[in-house]
This record gives sequence, C-alpha cells and structure tokens, in this order.
Amino acid sequence: MKLEFYLFLSVIFITPLLFKKILNFILNISWEPESAQLNDYIYYYSIDKKEHRISNIKIGLSTIDGCDFCLKREGVFDRIAKKLGISDEIQFNNDKLNNLVYVLSDQPDVISFINDINIQNNLLEIFNFKTFNCSVNRIECHSGKIWVSLQGSSHVQEKHIEFIAIEILSNLYAINTKIMQSLLRRDLSDKDLGFKKSAFISAISQSFFIYGFFRLYLKKIYPTPIIISPNNSFFLALAISMILCFAFSYLAIIVLKKSSRTHLALIEIFTVGILGLFMTSFISIIDINMVFDNSSPIENVVNVYKTEHHKGKWFDSYQLTLGIDAENKFRIPVEEDVYFNSLNEKKLTIIQHQGLLNQSWISEYKYNK
Repeated sequence: MKLEFYLFLSVIFITPLLFKKILNFILNISWEPESAQLNDYIYYYSIDKKEHRISNIKIGLSTIDGCDFCLKREGVFDRIAKKLGISDEIQFNNDKLNNLVYVLSDQPDVISFINDINIQNNLLEIFNFKTFNCSVNRIECHSGKIWVSLQGSSHVQEKHIEFIAIEILSNLYAINTKIMQSLLRRDLSDKDLGFKKSAFISAISQSFFIYGFFRLYLKKIYPTPIIISPNNSFFLALAISMILCFAFSYLAIIVLKKSSRTHLALIEIFTVGILGLFMTSFISIIDINMVFDNSSPIENVVNVYKTEHHKGKWFDSYQLTLGIDAENKFRIPVEEDVYFNSLNEKKLTIIQHQGLLNQSWISEYKYNK
C-alpha cells in the first residue's frame, strides 16, 4: 500500500513542474531568436523545420516589459464559447476584427491601444497575410517581446524570410509604437493572472494523465497481481472520472470567472483531464480492491486453454486463457517466463482472492511439478 500511496503523491510533485513548463511554453521564455536589422531597427526571427520544410516562422520586436497578451486567429470553439457565454472576450468596434481575431487577455487597459482604427487595420493586414501560402496564427506579447507566429508552407524558403519580415514588420512596428505610447507611463505591476490560472489547471490535468499512464504502463509490464475481470473496475472508473471531470470543470469556471481562456481550460479538462482522471480512477480502484481485501485466499488448479503473444512497438505482451473447465474460462496477462512455461505445461495453480469490491484477483500462480 505504501508504494501505491507514494506513487499517487507524485501527482502533487509533478503538477508544479508541469506548471512551470507550461508557463515557459506560453510565455515563450525559451525562445532564442536570431537578430537582424531592417532599415533603422532591429528585429528578431526564428525558423522551425519539419522534414526539410519550414513549419513555423516567428518574427518579433523588443517592446515594453510587463505587457502580456495574445491575439490568435478565432476558431470554432472560440465562437461557440462566446455565444454560450462561457468565455468573456474583449470586443472592439470592428466586426471584421472581432470575427477574425480572438483576444486572450483579461485586461482591457493593457490592450486599449487596439481601439485605434489604424491599429485595427494593421492587425487585419497581419492576419490576412498570405504570401508564399504562409498564414498568421497569432500575435503574442510577453517578456519584453512582441512577435508574430506564422505557419509555414512548402513554398517558403529561408531566402524568403527577409521579404516576409518586411511585410510583417511594417504593421508590427506601428502596433509596437502604439503600445509604447499607451503603456509606457502606466503601472503594469497588476499582472493578468488568467493565463497563470489556466496553466495551473492544465498542469493538474496533465499530472493525472502522466500518473495514470505510468501506472497502467507498469501494470502492462508487470501484471501480477491480476484482476481476473476488470470490467466492473472499468465502468466504475468511467463513472467516477465523469463526476470528477464535471466537478473539475465547475471549479475551473469559478476560478477563471468567465476569463477569455475559460473555454480553453475546459477543452483541456474534457480531453487530457478526463482521460487522466479515468486512468487514475481505474488503477486506484484496482489498488483498493486488492490492498484492503481481507478475504481468505483460495488455491485453485486451472487448465491452460490458450496462450497469446502480442508484439508491440516498445514491449511484447503475453496472455493466457485459463479455467477450471471449458465453460468457466478467463483471460489474464502474464510475465514472459510464465508464458513460455505454459507452452509445455497445461496445468497452473493460482492463489485467488475475492476482492474488497467483489472483483476476484490473483496474487500468485505457479506450475504443478
């Protein structure tokens, strides 16, 4: 029981590590761009390649530190969230901009510069950029830099980067100048906590996913002790994970308070989170069923009816079909040595337990000599 308890506690230690990792990803703190000069100002850029193809381009400028926001291309889930009132996005007096761009910020004062009609036109030009079949995904401003992220294409090459930078920077420079003018004398100590809250929720979801996946992975490699029929555990874990997922979602809505990121946190919970909660619930039910079982063990001699060997990408799995007679058969995973012994021996002695939750399990098996 101590091992299972300590493994579960690992979720508490994984969460802050993931939180820091997610924050670094969101803020692009690890972004190490190259610098270049265009006319009288210096800009930054980086290129990501995938299979000899430019997959992502980032072009940015230095800006005022403490100004944090993200403008991304509005998607289907963003529109649904706005219509349902799940997320509260800052709107502007420009329908084209409101329908094209989704504002990830909960500080109207920080992004008040977008109320300028000229800045709105600059943003529309950037998000409508299509040169070399590249498309702009988002504009981000964090950690003293503002940059545009573009999705690459098979048509763009490294020699085209400067041309792309000229078109992007003509508008980004105007936006950056406006940011400097509007925010330079403002107190930016009041940070936007929305992205930190959503990052922490994401870290919790991913922690449960990592813990559950790791435990099930170990169970696959080292199956003993074995639940004979885990179907009841499966459906109970499914019910528990659904309840926890809705409770987690309700808590996220309360914590984020109709933030512009609320629906993104809910998507995380109902994808990674629910899967992690299911895997964690499933393995926890198996642990509870066995660890707190006080029933007397029963020794049974069973027949080996079928042996199965499945080759996997990372490891092989082995299964035996056992039973007292042909009408009462069940299949269990076993270790490699047990499988190979079963190719010759057709009788197996198992130590069987009732289980706290009436889910029979095997603590030990051995061959009759």
